[in-house]
Amino acid sequence: MNKALIKQKQIEYLYDNLDSAMSAVAVLSLVLFVLFDGLVDKVNLRIWTVFSLSFVTLRVALLLWYKKHPINVDNSQKYYILYSLGLLGTSLVLGSSVFFIFPKEVEFQVLLLLVLGGLSAGAAVTTTSRIELFNIYLIFTLIPFVYAFIAKADTLNYSLAAFATLFVLILFVISRKISITVNNNIVLALEKEHLVRQLEAKVDKATCSNEAKSRFLSTMSHEIRTPMNVIIGFIKILQKMEKEETKLKYINIIDSSSNLLLNILNDILDVNKIESGKLRIEVVSFNVKEEVETLFELYEASCKQKGVILINGIDLDDNLVIQSDKHRLKQIITNLLSNALKFTPAGKKVELHVAYKKEESLLFVEVKDEGIGVAKEDISRILEEFSQADSSTARKYGGTGLGLTIVSKLLELLDSSLTVDSKEGLGSSFSFNLKVTEDSLVKKEYVEKEKVDFSHKKILVVEDNKTNQMLIEILLREKNLDICMANDGLQALEYVKKEKFELILMDINMPNMNGIEAMKAIKANDKNLEKIPIIALTANAVSGDKDFYIKEGFDAYLAKPIDDTLLQDCLEKYL
Repeated sequence: MNKALIKQKQIEYLYDNLDSAMSAVAVLSLVLFVLFDGLVDKVNLRIWTVFSLSFVTLRVALLLWYKKHPINVDNSQKYYILYSLGLLGTSLVLGSSVFFIFPKEVEFQVLLLLVLGGLSAGAAVTTTSRIELFNIYLIFTLIPFVYAFIAKADTLNYSLAAFATLFVLILFVISRKISITVNNNIVLALEKEHLVRQLEAKVDKATCSNEAKSRFLSTMSHEIRTPMNVIIGFIKILQKMEKEETKLKYINIIDSSSNLLLNILNDILDVNKIESGKLRIEVVSFNVKEEVETLFELYEASCKQKGVILINGIDLDDNLVIQSDKHRLKQIITNLLSNALKFTPAGKKVELHVAYKKEESLLFVEVKDEGIGVAKEDISRILEEFSQADSSTARKYGGTGLGLTIVSKLLELLDSSLTVDSKEGLGSSFSFNLKVTEDSLVKKEYVEKEKVDFSHKKILVVEDNKTNQMLIEILLREKNLDICMANDGLQALEYVKKEKFELILMDINMPNMNGIEAMKAIKANDKNLEKIPIIALTANAVSGDKDFYIKEGFDAYLAKPIDDTLLQDCLEKYL
C-alpha cells in the first residue's frame, strides 16, 4: 500500500475530527472561566481564556481552509505541520492552566484535572491516526499536573500526583490500541477503494466488451440477413414452381439448410438478448392447436426425410384460444423438436405431446425421442451455453449447443422450467408446464381469416439491393399489388411528390438518404403524406430495433428474411 497515500488519509482523519475537538475546547474554556471567576486571579483567568479561544479560532480557520482546499499527496506535509503547531499551542495553553489559573482549593484542582483529562481522553480518539501528536498533547496538557501535585510535598498531593500519572499511563495504552484500530481502518478503506476502482474498471471493460459484442452481432445480423432474405425468398418461389421430384428434393434440402442457418443466427441473438435483459415477453391471444399443428406439419416433412417417425400426440380443443407469448412458445417447441430430430436415428420415433389442463390453467408440452439419450451426470451440462454432452457429439451431430439453453432461459422468463428425463442409449423426454390464460371471448369470435384481395392497391418499395428488389417485387405481385420501386431515400421522396401511394415499405441502410431520413422527410414534406403508412423493412433485427424504429416514426416493422405471414398481416392491417 502507498505510504504517502496512507499518511494523507491519516491527516484527513485529523482534520475531519477537528471541529468536534475545537467545540469541546471552546465550551470547557468558557465553563472554566465562569466557574473559576473569583477563585483565581481575574487577569490571569482572562488572559488564559483569550489564549485558549484564540487557538480555537485559528484552528477553526485552518479547518475552513482545509475544506476549501482538500489535502493531496503533495500538500499533506504542509497540512500536517500546521495541524501539529495548532495542537501544540492548544496543549501548551491547557497545560499552562496549572501555573495561571490553578485554584487553591483541592476540590477545584481535581475538577480542573478531570476537565482536562476528559479533553485528553477525547483527543485519544480524534488525534490517534498520528500517535505522536496525541503523545505531545498528553505530555504538555497533563504532565504539568503531576509536577504541580508533587511540588506541594504532602500525602494528599502525592496521591493526586499518583492518580494523574496513572491516568496518563492509561491514556497512553488506550491511545495506542485506538491508533492501531484507526490506522487499520484507514488501510482497509484504501484497500476497499482500490478494489472498488479495480471492479469499476473491470465493469467498464466488460461493458465496453458487451457493447462491442452487441455492435458486432448487430452488424453481422444485418450482413447475414440481407443475403439470407434473398436465398430463402427465392427458395420459396422455386418450391412453388418446381414439379420435378428430384429437383424439388434438392430445393427442399437447400430450404432446410437455409432455415437451419437462420435459426442458428436467431439463437445467438436470442442468447445475447436474454443475457442483456432486453428480451421481452409479449402476451397475445392465439389458437394454440393451430399453431402447434403447424409446427408438427413442418417437422413431419423433416422427419420423413431423415426416416424418423414423428408421432402426433396433440390433444387440444379445436377452438382453444389462450393468452401467452405465441412466438416464444413456438420457439421453445421448435428447439425441442429440432434437438430430438438431430439426435434420433432413422427408424426410431419422436413424439410431440401437447395438452391443456383446464383445472390448473396449464399447457403441458412434452417432446420424447428414442435417440442417443444423455447420461445422468451430463444432464445439467446440456443446458449450459454452447455445451453438448461431449465434444464428439458436436463433431458427429453438429449444432451450436444453444437450443436447450434458450429453451431453459425462455421458460424462466415465462415462469416455468424444463424437466429432463433421459437414459443414455434409450432416449430422452423434455417437458414443461406453462401457466396460460384461456381467452373465451376471443374463442367465441375466432374465425378463419378470408384471403384479402389487394388488387388496385399501389405501394412504394424503397430498397437499394437489386436482388432484394427482385424478390420483394415477386412476393408482392403474387398478392396482386401494384409496385413502384425506388433505389434510395432521395428517389422515394421524389416519387411521393408525383404519385399517390397507399403504403411504403422502407429499407433502412441505403446510400444518399437512409430509411429514417427518408421517412421523416416524407412525413414532413406534406401534411397529407403523414397518413401514408411507412413500414420499416430491414435486416436490422437485434433486440431493441423494432422499438427504436417505431419510436422514430415508422408505423410498423418487418425484419428480413421476410416472413410471408407477417407481411400478409401487415398489408391487411394498413391497406
